[in-house]
Amino acid sequence: MSDDPDVQHLLDTLFPVFRGLGEPTRQVIFRALVTANGSGTVSDIVAATGLPQSTVSRQLAVMKTWGLVSSQRRHTSQLYAVTISPDVLGALEQLTGILQDCSHTQR
Repeated sequence: MSDDPDVQHLLDTLFPVFRGLGEPTRQVIFRALVTANGSGTVSDIVAATGLPQSTVSRQLAVMKTWGLVSSQRRHTSQLYAVTISPDVLGALEQLTGILQDCSHTQR
């Protein structure tokens, strides 16, 4: 692969995603949001996952810090939505290509 992207740059770009989804509870919450067409309130997530409200709220705050979700006030609650930046999506595509190339060369 003569035109490999800078792997360190890819890893730096993807670090927030890996960090943000590196905890199993956050993976459950992220999956619940994705299943709900990408958004939901804390109450929606609690109902979908069975996790305590305090756990969901705390983990959503962490996910927001890492840029995995955004929030917007909806009446008396916050609506959380999956927000993956175009840069991260592009980096994921590039990393997928690199891993596929590595996989093919190891066969």
